[in-house]
Amino acid sequence: RVIHRMCGQPMVYLRLAIDTPLRRTFDYLPPAEGAPAGGWQPGLRLAVPFGRGEAVGVLLEAVGTTEVPAAKLRQVLATLDTEPVLDAVTLGLLRWAADYYHHPIGEVFAAALPVLLRQGRAAQADRRLWSLTGAGGAALEGTAVPPARLGKRQREALELLRTHDAGLTLAYYAA
Repeated sequence: RVIHRMCGQPMVYLRLAIDTPLRRTFDYLPPAEGAPAGGWQPGLRLAVPFGRGEAVGVLLEAVGTTEVPAAKLRQVLATLDTEPVLDAVTLGLLRWAADYYHHPIGEVFAAALPVLLRQGRAAQADRRLWSLTGAGGAALEGTAVPPARLGKRQREALELLRTHDAGLTLAYYAA
């Protein structure tokens, strides 16, 4: 067990599950910018150097000691999330599954994440909303200059948008 100190304060090590066939976790040093606003919460995704490339790991825990020699510890490249993508119950279930089925923990966690999250993409989808513009409202009311000639489907679409002030997603409109 190795305990390091930085400026008199005990170091924090980040224990990660990384998608690899190895049946172990990996310890890293926090990134230079420090902890995210909410602290080091299990379930956060972190971009890390791994081998000759980079990987996305899931934070299992922040610990005060490590078995890894200081010279071999590498620093996290980036924190990908502001909030954990996996909650405590799911983390517990995935740890149990890896143990029960004798499967590498990193592969179990990777299988639980959607492909885009495994690749380090944003956890929050880009959400585009459609809403009624002034020109659309004028066309619907017949006050547009020049006068707009709306087809039946166009008028239905504008009427639907008028009834939803907060806007509509394309999926809602298509349904």
